[in-house]
Amino acid sequence: MNELWTEQENNFRMNISGTEYEVSIYFTAVGIVNIPTETEMKAAMEEIQRSRKQAITT
Repeated sequence: MNELWTEQENNFRMNISGTEYEVSIYFTAVGIVNIPTETEMKAAMEEIQRSRKQAITT
C-alpha cells in the first residue's frame, strides 16, 4: 500500500470578546490535507460568533 497518513495535534489559546478559550484540535487523515493556520482558525471562530449574534438579533 502506498498511503500517506497524517496525524497532527494543535493546541492554542484565543481571546474573543474578553473570553479566553483553549482549543485543542486532533486530526488524523489519509491523503493530502490542508490544515488551517491559527490565524485562519481565529477568523473562522469570530465569523461563527458574528453569525450566531446576528441570528439571535434577527
